[in-house]
Amino acid sequence: MRQSDTGNQIMLANADGSTLRSIADIQSMVENLLWSPDGSRIAFSPFDHLGNAGIFVMNADGSGLQQLTEAANADGEPAWSPDGTQIAFSSKRDGGQPVNCSWITNADLAVPGSVEELTWMSQLVLTGTVVEALGPAFGGPAHHDGSPDPAIYTDYILEVDRQFRGQPLESVRLRTYGGTIGDCVQAYDPNVELSEGMQVLLFLGEQHPDEALPPAHVANVIGTWAISADDTISSSTMGYHPPGADGLTIDQIAALVAETLSDEPPIDAFHTVPLEESPATPQ
Repeated sequence: MRQSDTGNQIMLANADGSTLRSIADIQSMVENLLWSPDGSRIAFSPFDHLGNAGIFVMNADGSGLQQLTEAANADGEPAWSPDGTQIAFSSKRDGGQPVNCSWITNADLAVPGSVEELTWMSQLVLTGTVVEALGPAFGGPAHHDGSPDPAIYTDYILEVDRQFRGQPLESVRLRTYGGTIGDCVQAYDPNVELSEGMQVLLFLGEQHPDEALPPAHVANVIGTWAISADDTISSSTMGYHPPGADGLTIDQIAALVAETLSDEPPIDAFHTVPLEESPATPQ
């Protein structure tokens, strides 16, 4: 294979290296070029930067290019049957896993200096109960280290109990990253751990922008607290939350958020969401 202005060329040469020539020009990277048993056709799998791949075949001279499987299934590693009538291949369709998928990530987080600052940074501030877990599944953005493998994510449905900022909602779809599918482990440290029946206090940003997945708010470790039986909040990832919040009751949080939004946002805040965009929710 050789790179060209339009993509990658599939090259053919005699066994001694002579008569080098291009037989096909492919837009994506190409791997796993396999001759059919009778030498008349070539199977291969091109893939893009997200790891999407499909199975293609063409005649030995590059003509008759045909796509056999869809790229979104990450199909690869084609292998001809001895009689050339079938092609076996690997795939992550139906919940299968990518070949390289084990990540352990230490998140580099900028923690707001106060709950007041976090309030101004948030689109939604609310409490609720996790009523359903959807997943885990493969999807979403590739990892920031350049790996072509998509992330493992889990979506949860949260039934809203009380809301302190944002347009009133009855439920919210939450998303966390990391998890286990088969032998594939993707871990983030620190990370939010949710489970059905759990009651939480959430400070949430905008919905996740990935168009390939259903709209959801990412449950960030900075803005997620568990609600205890005595109605106080606690965090399992100490040092990643604004100081002074652990041990407060939900009523105290409600009063703090209302007082914060009745005043001007701090001048030195990292980011603020205007009240016109996300107002205080009437109590």
